[in-house]
Amino acid sequence: MQRLFAAGFVLAFAGGCGGSGSAGPGAGATTGGDGNGTSSGGDTGSGTTTPGDFSAIWQQKSAKVQLTDPSAPAAPQMGTVQLPGKVTYEEYAEDLEIFEQLKDDQLVVYANAGGTAYYRVTRPALKSKDTYSLIDGSNVMLFEINAGVLEETQIRTLGDKAAFTTITFEKYSGDFPPADWPTDVVEIDLTEALK
Repeated sequence: MQRLFAAGFVLAFAGGCGGSGSAGPGAGATTGGDGNGTSSGGDTGSGTTTPGDFSAIWQQKSAKVQLTDPSAPAAPQMGTVQLPGKVTYEEYAEDLEIFEQLKDDQLVVYANAGGTAYYRVTRPALKSKDTYSLIDGSNVMLFEINAGVLEETQIRTLGDKAAFTTITFEKYSGDFPPADWPTDVVEIDLTEALK
């Protein structure tokens, strides 16, 4: 869900500001890249398909969802969904592409909505030895590396139902940001907004 929040935030921010980085909560300066596939807002990918760690750049690949109704806990509804690399939002006439990274006690969400800059949205994440966790109200998100692959487990309440989701990510290999992304980046820190 934090991707949906980030996606909505980025699209609303980009639509309202034209990607200028001049407004919005926690918006920082727009910075330029070096023209060589790296930028002050992103990290260079490893260029390999080896297993990753938290600091690798990741993209969602699939989600397993289990919805449990307290009135019938023995019969949960389950399903697996393949997640596309790019999502089209017709009202913005742009594809949105999102990558994630966990480092320096933060979840970093990189998003490109086709403007003159891409977005680097950060929010605090609690790091323990082998996991990162985020608590968002009554919702809990737990990130861990399993056999070199990032997995996120979410526990959410939806009315009187509980949703358990496990999202599997695919490690991005290559220079970051991708070659078809703008080189300028808008930095958005959500630390204060989430207090």
